[in-house]
Amino acid sequence: MTDMRRERTDIVIFDTFADLLKKKRFSEITMIEISRESFVHRNTIYKHFLDKYDLLGKFMDREISNHEDFLSEFENRPFKAVAGLFDSNLQPIIEKQQFDTEFTRLVEESGARVLYNKIKDPNLLWNLGNIYSVIMWNQLHGNKLDIIDDFEELDRIYQTKKFPKTDD
Repeated sequence: MTDMRRERTDIVIFDTFADLLKKKRFSEITMIEISRESFVHRNTIYKHFLDKYDLLGKFMDREISNHEDFLSEFENRPFKAVAGLFDSNLQPIIEKQQFDTEFTRLVEESGARVLYNKIKDPNLLWNLGNIYSVIMWNQLHGNKLDIIDDFEELDRIYQTKKFPKTDD
């Protein structure tokens, strides 16, 4: 298969996958359904992707790569970068998948892998730990700060490494 044909097939599969992610939970989507909806034979899909988990990982890689500002923004203002992704064509997918724990876990893992491969910063894993700490602090305080609307405050906490005083 030529590179152009492979790329065109990937685009059809990714677009179909995105449409399905907007309609139903990731955990309910099957490769047979992707094949049927995309009009791409199941064997062809398996030549491109090992399974739906591999497809999700490559889908996220493509989406993050399509947002050039995401990578540069993420290093210093990770919550602003994530908020920017939410404002993109990923918004309806994120809204639909927000309660699918399998999707969330896989996106976090594949997102970390994509960032690690693209940023090439040896401190990235430590920074991801700091981001996770801010998220956990926020959860422990009842998610008072919205990751999308309050990204500036969350980035300030991340940058200063100081949690604000709370009334809890």
